[in-house]
Amino acid sequence: MKLYANISELSQETFNDILEFCFPCCNKLSIYFPNDCKDTLNDFKIKFLSATELYAIDDELAVLEPKEGFTMVITSLSETVQELLFELPYGEALSFGIIENEDLIFFVSEEGEIAIDLPREVIEGEALFEGFTKIND
Repeated sequence: MKLYANISELSQETFNDILEFCFPCCNKLSIYFPNDCKDTLNDFKIKFLSATELYAIDDELAVLEPKEGFTMVITSLSETVQELLFELPYGEALSFGIIENEDLIFFVSEEGEIAIDLPREVIEGEALFEGFTKIND
């Protein structure tokens, strides 16, 4: 089942709860850092890059496509990375996806659009997703 929402419709606490809900279903993170960004986002970028073990970016690992003006980082979804995502400057124009093998499970675009793709039995009845638009597969 695919779910869609905009980050502006969610509180930071709800957003973090959704991330935490999705983490057990994922093993990698792809994140786009703008090459030129504001201080808050740049501080997060430096902290993130210094605290994570990065994969080499190659076609085999890249689930998301490279974008001009951005640096794409791929890393394992370790506890450190999960904790760092909770410190993400909420509402900043930053896009990332959390991935299980080659499947994109959770994605946030720099425009704030959120897409989640999880099996119906995993999300059915979960209150976190009540405000999301649902599309059945």
